[in-house]
Amino acid sequence: MTPHRAAFDMYEVIPTRNVHMGDDSIVEAIGMGSILVEVMVKGRTKRIRIKDVLHVPKLHANLLSVSKILSSGCKVQFNMNECIVRAFDGEVIVIALQDGNLYQVTFTKVCEMHVANVAQTSTIDGALELWHHRLGHLNIKVVHALQNMVSGMNLGNMPCQVRSCAQHGIHQRPNRLLIWKSL
Repeated sequence: MTPHRAAFDMYEVIPTRNVHMGDDSIVEAIGMGSILVEVMVKGRTKRIRIKDVLHVPKLHANLLSVSKILSSGCKVQFNMNECIVRAFDGEVIVIALQDGNLYQVTFTKVCEMHVANVAQTSTIDGALELWHHRLGHLNIKVVHALQNMVSGMNLGNMPCQVRSCAQHGIHQRPNRLLIWKSL
């Protein structure tokens, strides 16, 4: 779980989900996705994709679930001052050092998403019309085609219910080059 929306390289808005914390408080998860990180293990940099990460904006720190790590097929070994996570083949993936009652993993880099190919929407009624307007009254067929090119834009198979732009007084104009002259 992470509070950092920008850390996700793949992201999907989810229906709000309650997350029960160790102190009996409840926080809400609003999204899910994957995060690509780099860690140092025995002097070598490793790139790891953490999947099914919940986006919980009210968290104060990132948290990894041992049960989720185990269910992904990895093995977790706790020693006196460290926790070692190994892949199914025995390769060491992460070494977390103990700090008080927690084991901390230091990421040398969080590989952030590329903003140019990420969109965020929900499958609410009117999403098609919303994107049509956001994209400068782009042709509806093109708006539908865009959802295959970006992450997070889900229009489903919604029928086209956008009224003609001409009905709203919006007319297509050829591209114009504006030249400003200084006086």
